[in-house]
Amino acid sequence: SQDAFLCWLFSFALKDADDEPVLKSCAVDFIRQFVPELKNESEVWLSEEPTRQYNKSVDILLTVNDKYKIIIEDKTYTNEHDNQLERYYHMVKADFENYEIKGIYFKIGFQSDMSAVDRAGYKYFGLETILSVLEKYAFKTTNDIFMSYYFYLKQWHRDINQYKYLPVCEWGGAQ
Repeated sequence: SQDAFLCWLFSFALKDADDEPVLKSCAVDFIRQFVPELKNESEVWLSEEPTRQYNKSVDILLTVNDKYKIIIEDKTYTNEHDNQLERYYHMVKADFENYEIKGIYFKIGFQSDMSAVDRAGYKYFGLETILSVLEKYAFKTTNDIFMSYYFYLKQWHRDINQYKYLPVCEWGGAQ
């Protein structure tokens, strides 16, 4: 699953992570983009392992530099529903009063209405932004897991954009 990949990737930002400098750099790059206040920090690290399904609801919860809790709502082909983003924010804020909370809406599929995401104060990370980060590191590593995910997203991006070239009668689900 995408959640599993993201937790795996972010685990390279742990202080005691395996020595995979390219994957660590990629994970830290994402985190710096999630939390702009970290842009000029000399060190960015995960304070603890990424948490999947925090409180049986938050897709991924990251703890960064012992100061930030980052909620990642990972959406592929579905959209925000039932005011979930605001509920997750308030739940994490109540559970971690001494942390600054950041919300990330990580979306590889199409969504036309972003008003709920904006209203909840989450930062939108769409397919093109995700690929722009991954592309910086894709050919600096030979890690099969990383490269498989990268090529999957590249192909998905190509498939989606076929609407620009195909007649409407030839469109499929991706278009």
